[in-house]
Amino acid sequence: MQHNHIMVDIETLGNQPGSLILSIAAMEFSFDPQKKGDSFYVKIDVEDAQRHGLKINADTVLWWMKQSEEARQEVINQSNAVPLVDALARFESFVNRGRTTNPYLWAKSPRFDLGILGDAYRKIGRIIPWSFRNERDVRTLLHLEPGVKGMGKRSDHIAHHALDDCDVQINELWMVQDSVNASIWEVD
Repeated sequence: MQHNHIMVDIETLGNQPGSLILSIAAMEFSFDPQKKGDSFYVKIDVEDAQRHGLKINADTVLWWMKQSEEARQEVINQSNAVPLVDALARFESFVNRGRTTNPYLWAKSPRFDLGILGDAYRKIGRIIPWSFRNERDVRTLLHLEPGVKGMGKRSDHIAHHALDDCDVQINELWMVQDSVNASIWEVD
């Protein structure tokens, strides 16, 4: 089954275009049926990202210091980190693999995750591998059912682990879908 929706989440050391990306996660999914597909996760070498001009914001570093030990260790541990160019090439391959149509990329919010990713692609001289027309916003849909926020977490969820956050955001979308008219969800 081809999943034409992809949830994207990144962890960063800033909140503006040009911020240093620590990790990129993505997970395929569909609305009808509600099913998850393959997932993608890569950590980026911090020093290499800085060499490409990505910046660290002190306020964001302080914010990370207040997060859970598990989340901090995930971003501090650079043992499996890859160069920025490799990470972005792998993400591009995941987004485009075997697809006959452009997938819909979801994020919470696209302006943050996809905006920072898009800026990183520009910094390395690559074309952004998705259509801006196919960017979708999780946060907007959560406003339809505010009680859903946070309800999609598993007991072992690590907040601010990009792949765990993708999983939660898909679960939350499905909860909103179940509570409103399902016919609005499938788009070509």
